[in-house]
Amino acid sequence: MMRMIIKSILWIVLHVLASTTFAQELPRIDEVLVTSEGRMSIANHPGADVRVFTRDDFSHLHAGSLAEVMETLASVDMVERGSPGTQADISVRGSSFESVLVLVNGIRVHDPQTGHFIMDLPFDLSSVERIEVMTDGGSSMYGSSTSGGMINIITVREPHRLSGRISGGSHGSVDGSVSCGYRMAGMSVSALIRGGKTDGYRPNSEREVLGAGLTGSYGTGVWAVTWNAGAERKAFGAGDFYASYPSSEKTQTFQGGMNVTRTLGRNGAVRLAVGSRGHGDDYILIKNNPAFYHNTHYNRSTTAIVEYLASPRKNLSVIAGSETERMGITSGSLGSHDDYNAALYGRCAFRGTKSEMFASLRYDGGSRDGGILSPGAGLAVRVNKMVRVTMDTGRTFRLPSYTDLYYDSPANKGNPGLSSEKTSMVSTGVTLEKERGDVSISLFHRRSTDVIDWVRFRGETIWRTANHGRIMTNGIEMNARFRILQQSEGRLSAVFLDQSVQRKMGVESKYSLNPLVRTITASLTGAPAARFRYTVVARHENQMHGGSRTPVTVKLSCKTGPATAVLSVRNIFNERYEELPGLPAPGRWVMLNMEYGR
Repeated sequence: MMRMIIKSILWIVLHVLASTTFAQELPRIDEVLVTSEGRMSIANHPGADVRVFTRDDFSHLHAGSLAEVMETLASVDMVERGSPGTQADISVRGSSFESVLVLVNGIRVHDPQTGHFIMDLPFDLSSVERIEVMTDGGSSMYGSSTSGGMINIITVREPHRLSGRISGGSHGSVDGSVSCGYRMAGMSVSALIRGGKTDGYRPNSEREVLGAGLTGSYGTGVWAVTWNAGAERKAFGAGDFYASYPSSEKTQTFQGGMNVTRTLGRNGAVRLAVGSRGHGDDYILIKNNPAFYHNTHYNRSTTAIVEYLASPRKNLSVIAGSETERMGITSGSLGSHDDYNAALYGRCAFRGTKSEMFASLRYDGGSRDGGILSPGAGLAVRVNKMVRVTMDTGRTFRLPSYTDLYYDSPANKGNPGLSSEKTSMVSTGVTLEKERGDVSISLFHRRSTDVIDWVRFRGETIWRTANHGRIMTNGIEMNARFRILQQSEGRLSAVFLDQSVQRKMGVESKYSLNPLVRTITASLTGAPAARFRYTVVARHENQMHGGSRTPVTVKLSCKTGPATAVLSVRNIFNERYEELPGLPAPGRWVMLNMEYGR
């Protein structure tokens, strides 16, 4: 069955290639990075599968959130718990949500309590310059929680002088934001205030959010500085999020980071970076009976990076660096803990006439798990003007979160004896580039041991953490972008994977053993008239243990001067399905957005 599906997708893609005129090709690694950025950009990895979304892409897709950008990639599964904008878990190519690392300007955004909070970011898409998504083993240089991939968010460097957005729609939803920017003499600053609320699509799914953020940059011929800071407060109904209880939750997020790069002559640079994040969580298991179980948590993480970048020869570049992280938590149910991790890493990249290659090595040592080596290598070869072949491999790990280790409630219990998860990855791909466009096909393999998961044993109602013995994941990914008519652009993306488990724990898995085994996305954007644009996104998903669904989103916009009106209908056919077992997804959701920017 899978073979037939793959053949059908390939036929469709090749037929489109032969009969349409393509848009600008998918971004390649040498188009998105200057050497002095170092790890600020994750796109400069020869052989790695990387997708880059720019502000033009956000505009063409009428995207109002990171989730609306990610839904066009079949390799990424972003599960939004509850009402849109409440909470989101990210997995890549069948990984767990704890195995995807999020960075802001190349700095880890680590939540040591749980990956459920990783997308609590104190800014929205209007503060983002571009998004880089890596889906394979090129992430071995970045440490823990990268076996699935990475998402790097680059904040705005060319601000609007003034922009704003207000929207309203289904279930009493109202959201809005105002931002302003200033630029002079190589310096830019942007400030953002945003807020919103919804009554929710079912009982105990309401949400309120209020946040503010500041981003900026400064550059001369020698110095380059970027920074971001922000805070967010969120209150929401968390019914059935983690167990079958009518729960409620309040969170607060404080986050900031700074990159400083100093060039050293024509062939070198030094980069210093520091990032800090604090996250508070006030959780009530039964909303109308707080005395039954009420817990508060506050976790913190601070990361510091020192990098040396050099190009001793025209076709050779070297990165050597160190990264340290201090993390901790104060919690009623998880206790108080403080840990650290220190790492040394290096990478050497060579660019020939028709090839690019790199080798990297990272060493991690810390208070919880030390002496871990993470090697990686990549290769890209241009066979001819039309064909490019890539290969990438790496090894990485994931430390258990504080929730995995210490959580204790009537519904979930952690395990202090958990081992760290280890993963080896390899992928290979080919990209066909023609004047009419391009299409890429990748094969990937991931082998994970001591896989951390929440499981239930026979006769139990409580979820417990455990290490599965081994999970083998194999798959194929295909991507294409093309122009159908003069003013219309289409994208196709598909992932098919197969997963096998050895020494499985429990009889029921909460997260790791029910990936999407088939995902196909198709999007079409266009401008039939000067002031009007449309976007249609269809996403078909099929879980390993569960049903399939194909929600469709339609957006229409009209632009008049600096103002734009956007009508958005998510899940237009009102399809009913569960994102997670026992957690129904929203049905049709209609919003009208009014945007202003100059």
